[in-house]
Amino acid sequence: MNGRPMAESVPRAGGRRRVLLVLAMTFATACANQAPPSAAPAAKDGAPAAKGGAPEELVVVNFGGTFAQYWKEIIIEPFEKEHNAKVTEVTSLTMDTVAKMRAAAKFTKSRLYVDLTGKTFSIQTFDKTVTVPCPTGCWVTETAPTELSSTVSFSPGPVSTPPPDTQTTIDQSPACMNTAATPVAIANTACIIFNSRGLPIVSLASGAPTGDNAVYVTDGSAVYGVTVAATGFIRLWRTNAASAPTWTLQ
Repeated sequence: MNGRPMAESVPRAGGRRRVLLVLAMTFATACANQAPPSAAPAAKDGAPAAKGGAPEELVVVNFGGTFAQYWKEIIIEPFEKEHNAKVTEVTSLTMDTVAKMRAAAKFTKSRLYVDLTGKTFSIQTFDKTVTVPCPTGCWVTETAPTELSSTVSFSPGPVSTPPPDTQTTIDQSPACMNTAATPVAIANTACIIFNSRGLPIVSLASGAPTGDNAVYVTDGSAVYGVTVAATGFIRLWRTNAASAPTWTLQ
């Protein structure tokens, strides 16, 4: 996805990749929330016709320009056809987009923070300011948590193997670490940390690139995965919820 030109309003590769991760997560959870596509015929205008009514509407925000054109052709139109949905695009710079661009501009780190049991995810940026409660700096939540539907959970379900050329063993990203003098893992969480260049790293202390990050969601019938390569390349995958998966790139 990051091989195509983006809107000029996103100034750095790091900011673009973090935005793409949030968009991929949003679409993964939206896909999981959708009922399987019906066999109803298409409407005359080419839009998918819902069985017994109009397609369900999903509103998404984009940056406009070349990004919007690419997003519509590669993501939105296939999504509408497969999931019997109508996607309405709103061109804007949302708070989370601005926050991630600001993180890139400040040459700081940011992370996708996933609460696996609370079924929410949000974006956090790292504030290097040392205080009594933050002896090594603090993670600051930049976006209100996005909550999954009651029928969707963070899990790979019965799927036993990861998408091709991604992880060695299928699993959620490593647990988020707190910022104590000796960092401790936060139970029931998963985090993907980016440096200011948009590369995923192992930890704040290490700074070494990693290609083992992924987040999986399922509604019981399908499993969606968002994977992040060591280069920062973000991909969205789908498979039926089965022990022997057939992963397809979305």
